[in-house]
Amino acid sequence: MTFARPRVVVTGLGVVSPLGADLGTTLSALAERRTAIRELTLFDARGFAQTLAAEVPDFDVRPFFRTPKALKTADRRARFAVAAAAQALVHAGLTEDGREELGVILGTAGGDLRFPDLLHGLRRASTTDPLDLPHFASQILSGTNPLWLILCLPNMVSAHVGIQTGAQGPNNTLMGDEAAGLAAIGEAALVLESGEARAMLAGGAESPVHAHSWASLQQQNPGLPFPVPGEGAGIFLLELEASARARGARILATLLGAGTAADGDAARAEERAVRTALDRAGLKDAETTRVPRLSDRIGHLFAAAGPVALALATAGAAPGAHILASAASISGMSSAIVLGLPGKEP
Repeated sequence: MTFARPRVVVTGLGVVSPLGADLGTTLSALAERRTAIRELTLFDARGFAQTLAAEVPDFDVRPFFRTPKALKTADRRARFAVAAAAQALVHAGLTEDGREELGVILGTAGGDLRFPDLLHGLRRASTTDPLDLPHFASQILSGTNPLWLILCLPNMVSAHVGIQTGAQGPNNTLMGDEAAGLAAIGEAALVLESGEARAMLAGGAESPVHAHSWASLQQQNPGLPFPVPGEGAGIFLLELEASARARGARILATLLGAGTAADGDAARAEERAVRTALDRAGLKDAETTRVPRLSDRIGHLFAAAGPVALALATAGAAPGAHILASAASISGMSSAIVLGLPGKEP
């Protein structure tokens, strides 16, 4: 006997991008053919082969935080994620009721490790005796920001979203680079299908515009300019279709298929992930519209790239369209999502 899997739908979208602090502003900027790539301002990149970035313009994130005091423990990734998640909830019209059955799964490549804080502690910890570990440890701890670890933990992105939105359901963070954001959407759908939650906030958030990232990217591309990094967040509100219809929600899309794969060859891994997602959706590649990558306009958003591009495509696709987004990581991980948009109203 076979059982039909419950259908998972998209009811809300939230986007923070270098082209704007919300979905509408970003869509307008794309329509005007604007680009966010310019000389970076967040740190001094002289000495690196790349001095361009796509930075999110300043905007006030305080209205999105229930407890503004939490801002001092939230890095840029977490702030973007909280803002995008709050936007997705408003877009979906999901009220405070039922937040105990709302979960969070986000993908991210990690933070900046707050190197200025670490260097300050290391300077204090210098000693003539390289084996004087107690002295070294005591000095570095006393000279480092006591909030350093909380600001650096990768799972704080999902934790902040859960706390600030009141989501009391499953909460998880997927660590990776390009593939993690779309993989988080697929995993969130599995959580819904299992009955552990009725709604899930899922997507990716990144802010790789810092010296640690620049050094890592240059190491991968010695002597050459590397892909222009960007920052932002793209978050979907996913719900079980029955729950969404019961509360009268507007259904933006249905999640038809998801796939992940790992292979030493990134292109081969992406092909396998796409094939899995298409098979689960019961579609052929020719029956879908590929979501364009936007790195030439908003930079390379790593784990947030797929969710941001997919959210923008969902908002702008024609009724009845099937859209396919995929992402491949240099580590060999890959992920893909297929969405189906509702047809025209009779």
